Amino acid sequence: MTEPIDMLERDEKAADAKALLDNLLLQEIFRRLEEEATTQMIESGPMSPEAVSAHFRILAIRSLQADLVRFVDDPKMLRAAQERRRRFSQ
Repeated sequence: MTEPIDMLERDEKAADAKALLDNLLLQEIFRRLEEEATTQMIESGPMSPEAVSAHFRILAIRSLQADLVRFVDDPKMLRAAQERRRRFSQ
Protein backbone atom coordinates (compact mmCIF):
# COMPACT_ATOMS: atom_id res chain seq x y z
CA MET A 1 0.00 0.00 0.00
CA THR A 2 1.35 3.43 -0.89
CA GLU A 3 1.55 6.36 1.48
CA PRO A 4 -0.77 9.32 0.84
CA ILE A 5 0.89 12.21 -0.95
CA ASP A 6 1.48 15.25 1.24
CA MET A 7 0.65 17.98 -1.28
CA LEU A 8 2.21 20.79 0.78
CA GLU A 9 5.44 18.81 1.06
CA ARG A 10 5.31 18.08 -2.69
CA ASP A 11 4.78 21.77 -3.46
CA GLU A 12 7.65 22.81 -1.22
CA LYS A 13 9.97 20.27 -2.82
CA ALA A 14 8.97 21.54 -6.27
CA ALA A 15 9.69 25.13 -5.27
CA ASP A 16 13.03 24.17 -3.72
CA ALA A 17 14.01 22.17 -6.81
CA LYS A 18 13.09 25.11 -9.05
CA ALA A 19 15.26 27.43 -6.95
CA LEU A 20 18.19 25.02 -7.27
CA LEU A 21 17.74 24.72 -11.04
CA ASP A 22 17.66 28.52 -11.34
CA ASN A 23 20.72 29.01 -9.11
CA LEU A 24 23.51 30.38 -11.31
CA LEU A 25 26.27 29.13 -9.02
CA LEU A 26 24.91 25.60 -9.07
CA GLN A 27 24.54 25.75 -12.86
CA GLU A 28 28.19 26.83 -13.12
CA ILE A 29 29.31 24.01 -10.81
CA PHE A 30 27.40 21.40 -12.85
CA ARG A 31 28.84 22.79 -16.09
CA ARG A 32 32.39 22.81 -14.76
CA LEU A 33 32.15 19.29 -13.32
CA GLU A 34 30.80 17.97 -16.61
CA GLU A 35 33.52 19.76 -18.60
CA GLU A 36 36.24 18.31 -16.34
CA ALA A 37 34.81 14.80 -16.69
CA THR A 38 34.50 15.17 -20.46
CA THR A 39 38.12 16.31 -20.71
CA GLN A 40 39.20 13.35 -18.61
CA MET A 41 37.25 10.97 -20.86
CA ILE A 42 38.90 12.42 -23.99
CA GLU A 43 42.40 12.36 -22.53
CA SER A 44 42.08 8.82 -21.12
CA GLY A 45 42.22 5.77 -23.29
CA PRO A 46 38.92 4.25 -24.45
CA MET A 47 37.35 2.11 -21.74
CA SER A 48 40.17 2.95 -19.33
CA PRO A 49 39.18 3.06 -15.64
CA GLU A 50 39.61 6.85 -15.70
CA ALA A 51 37.33 7.24 -18.73
CA VAL A 52 34.70 4.96 -17.25
CA SER A 53 34.83 6.84 -13.94
CA ALA A 54 34.46 10.19 -15.73
CA HIS A 55 31.53 8.81 -17.73
CA PHE A 56 29.80 7.75 -14.51
CA ARG A 57 30.35 11.23 -13.06
CA ILE A 58 28.63 12.77 -16.08
CA LEU A 59 25.74 10.32 -15.74
CA ALA A 60 25.42 11.19 -12.03
CA ILE A 61 25.35 14.94 -12.75
CA ARG A 62 22.70 14.50 -15.44
CA SER A 63 20.68 12.19 -13.20
CA LEU A 64 20.67 14.80 -10.44
CA GLN A 65 19.55 17.48 -12.89
CA ALA A 66 16.79 15.20 -14.21
CA ASP A 67 15.59 14.49 -10.67
CA LEU A 68 15.34 18.23 -9.98
CA VAL A 69 13.41 18.74 -13.22
CA ARG A 70 11.00 15.94 -12.27
CA PHE A 71 10.15 17.77 -9.05
CA VAL A 72 9.11 20.87 -11.00
CA ASP A 73 7.41 19.19 -13.95
CA ASP A 74 3.96 20.17 -12.71
CA PRO A 75 3.67 23.98 -13.00
CA LYS A 76 0.38 24.03 -11.05
CA MET A 77 2.16 22.57 -8.03
CA LEU A 78 4.92 25.14 -8.26
CA ARG A 79 2.48 28.05 -8.58
CA ALA A 80 0.52 26.80 -5.57
CA ALA A 81 3.70 26.59 -3.48
CA GLN A 82 4.75 30.09 -4.51
CA GLU A 83 1.30 31.46 -3.66
CA ARG A 84 1.36 29.81 -0.21
CA ARG A 85 4.84 31.18 0.47
CA ARG A 86 3.66 34.66 -0.53
CA ARG A 87 0.64 34.43 1.80
CA PHE A 88 2.66 33.10 4.72
CA SER A 89 5.35 35.76 4.36
CA GLN A 90 2.86 38.62 4.78
